[in-house]
Amino acid sequence: MESTGDQTSFCPLSLSFRCNSVNSQLKFLSSFFFLFFLFLVVYCTQPPVIDHARHNAPTEQSTFPQDTSLQYQCFPGYVTKGFARTKCFLYNGTAKWFGPDITCERKETLSFSFLCRQQAPPPPAPNLLTGE
Repeated sequence: MESTGDQTSFCPLSLSFRCNSVNSQLKFLSSFFFLFFLFLVVYCTQPPVIDHARHNAPTEQSTFPQDTSLQYQCFPGYVTKGFARTKCFLYNGTAKWFGPDITCERKETLSFSFLCRQQAPPPPAPNLLTGE
């Protein structure tokens, strides 16, 4: 066993050069894998489908890089209730969407059809002279 500064190497003295070379290679590989995983891009698949709404990404896009944010908008005639954004996060080693938490509710419209309807004319008053 050989002591080098504050580190202890378990290599026999005759193999110390070879062991130091292996230790250096292991340090390099561990640094390489750390950087590889640090810059590894993770993708989410299709974002959640919300009834009567669409998101602002192109319809043909099928994968989304981590940290992508999308905004949802309800179709015309519907009102957005809730949080309309979603974001791609890395969760337990898997890319997942967080959000949106919305519903699209049909707008209530006031109907003025009762003003436009023609009422049927009242029945004719009976003729008092003829009795009809």
